[in-house]
Amino acid sequence: MAVTATGLWTDTHAAVQARFGDYLLVTAAFSFLPNVIATRFADNHPGATLAVGLIGLISQIAIVAMTVSSTCNTGDALRRVMPLFLPAFGLSFLMGLGILPGLILLIVPGLYVMARWSAALPALVDGTPGVINAMRQSWAITRDGVWPIVAMLAVLFIMLIIGAMIATFVGALFSGDPEQMTLPGALLLGGVASVFSIYYSVLQGVIYNRTKSAA
Repeated sequence: MAVTATGLWTDTHAAVQARFGDYLLVTAAFSFLPNVIATRFADNHPGATLAVGLIGLISQIAIVAMTVSSTCNTGDALRRVMPLFLPAFGLSFLMGLGILPGLILLIVPGLYVMARWSAALPALVDGTPGVINAMRQSWAITRDGVWPIVAMLAVLFIMLIIGAMIATFVGALFSGDPEQMTLPGALLLGGVASVFSIYYSVLQGVIYNRTKSAA
């Protein structure tokens, strides 16, 4: 089956609807609350931002595991986090080194590299041994569907930016000062980040399942 942007969106949205409660549970604990605390009380200090990213990786691994395997429940997914956390962190670090220069110089090359490695975490979760092997597998299986994946990633990031701008604006209305983050603003930003995290993680699992079967 050919990989299309429409198909990726349909599968991703259907997967989110089917298991929204499961995804919301882990996201609330490991993405929403840390984001709210960091935004409201730590003023997005670099150390707090790093901590939020590390904690958020837990929910990303768990959601990817539940997306890749429909029989994997929340408990099973969380139990798989511990042995996968360090490899997933190493994977995120290596992907960041490869993606960031492309995003800084030109957005499209960065999105292209991100698309080619978008199935790496699901591959790791699915049992591919080693970070480098997971990255190689992702690069191979996403070859024919890379541009639809790029389109989906672009749509998600545009939605994130718009949502964050709206949340920041609403937060500024409560405080009267755009530089001061209120609790309502932090809650809205945390909600936007959480929705993005769910859809991005599910999209990774969908990309892996689709491209693996098409390869």
